[in-house]
Amino acid sequence: MSVRPLPSPVTERYVDRRELAGLLGISLRQLDRFRAEGMPEERWGMRKPMFRPSLCLQWARQRGLNQ
Repeated sequence: MSVRPLPSPVTERYVDRRELAGLLGISLRQLDRFRAEGMPEERWGMRKPMFRPSLCLQWARQRGLNQ
């Protein structure tokens, strides 16, 4: 019996504010409002905020935004 390797998991890349706003079809100003309301973001040290698009889209959909 041969053992096949497991497929490697697909990793989602992080995007910056400008790229996320483009993906969501909103302005940077609107994105900043969403951030103030709790949209998920990550920071490492003093770096600029980075976002996982799938989490942000899920967050927006849960609030009835950007459908």
